[in-house]
Amino acid sequence: DFDALVALKALRLPTVPAEADRDAMLAAFEIEAKLLYKLCHLHPAFVQVTDRGVVTLPDRRAAPYIVMEWLEGEALDVALDRMRQQGRKPRCEPEHGQRA
Repeated sequence: DFDALVALKALRLPTVPAEADRDAMLAAFEIEAKLLYKLCHLHPAFVQVTDRGVVTLPDRRAAPYIVMEWLEGEALDVALDRMRQQGRKPRCEPEHGQRA
């Protein structure tokens, strides 16, 4: 409604799961949305969350979503590949022989 770009994270379930499985998946996604919302208010380095909800598709599958601010830049996998090609070790990778 504000003519602004946003990023959407949506969980699209491939089939109609059993009700208990569906409820568990929706609860886990809701926990993620709430956690991200709390984190974004603790530090400006986290993407800002503006909304979340669930859409029921025509075939009765649930599609929960999180609405976040749109950030310009490159994808993380692209940035990591570029760093590796330049011979730089990303700080997020474990040392050789260590577990992540």
